[in-house]
Amino acid sequence: MRAEASTGIAKAADGMFLLAKLDLDSLLDAKLPKEVKERLKSLPRGSQAYNYAYQGIMKRVEHQGPKSVKFAKSVLSWVTCVKRPLFISELQHALAIEIGESKFDEEYLPQVHDLITVCAGLITLDENSNTIRLFHYTAQEYFEQTQIEWFPDAENDITQTCITYLSFDVFETGVSSTDTAFEMRMQSNQLYDYAAHHWGHHARKPEVLDPLVLDFLKSETKVEASIQALFVVKESKKPGYSQDFPKNTSGLHLAAYFGIEKAVAALLNSNHPDLKDSYDRTPLSWAAENGHEAVVQLLLNEGGRLQGERSIKPDTTFLGCYERT
Repeated sequence: MRAEASTGIAKAADGMFLLAKLDLDSLLDAKLPKEVKERLKSLPRGSQAYNYAYQGIMKRVEHQGPKSVKFAKSVLSWVTCVKRPLFISELQHALAIEIGESKFDEEYLPQVHDLITVCAGLITLDENSNTIRLFHYTAQEYFEQTQIEWFPDAENDITQTCITYLSFDVFETGVSSTDTAFEMRMQSNQLYDYAAHHWGHHARKPEVLDPLVLDFLKSETKVEASIQALFVVKESKKPGYSQDFPKNTSGLHLAAYFGIEKAVAALLNSNHPDLKDSYDRTPLSWAAENGHEAVVQLLLNEGGRLQGERSIKPDTTFLGCYERT
């Protein structure tokens, strides 16, 4: 049936090579001539052809066993929703995390081959950059548009994973005191860089604040350790570079930096809004610099309330940065 299949795919693809490949892949698990003919008749055409093709691939993914389906969707949700491409080791660590655990267990690390095969060809390893990505930009567009359908809890799941990682007992000691210790920490904990830089961007999306987030933000040592990873410029390599970051920071500073309104509101119950770090900056200035309007207003309101009660003037440092934003 090779000639019949070639003709049918060529007509449906209408010159789009990627679509022809997707159509061909959709035929590979057909066992009978009748199945091949029926699929050839139903091949997608027109502007929605890619969407139909990717939907067909996802249906094949869902025909695997329940554990494989869950694993595949976890892989795809990470690759789709991350704020930057993940190195393969970062993705392996992300998928190995057991939510709420206090340490990392290497026996949960998945094999690269399994990551790729379970996703039915939708992801690929870029050997030049050693990163994992969706195999084509149209796949990225498709999953961004259909995220609610395929993995509606992705942002919350990624938040929980990042926070679990940042909360491991190994970070209870706080910041790394030397460049060597800092480099060893980052090398030994492959997901730490991504988690420190991006957990808050994911945490803003869910409607309900996860309790794990507040538990993390209330740990002074773990917060400062993550802030070190967030602000240190590793490329500088000047002596003592690992100590060039704001110290005496609080969970309120960090929540304001990422603009997590619910966390800021909860932490204001036990923290003064004008807390200052070693750079003499308050949570308000962190929120203002990053353009988080709702958090800025929340902190100003709380400062105004305290001003009325105790005659304390709220700090307005860096509001000019916010206004320019």
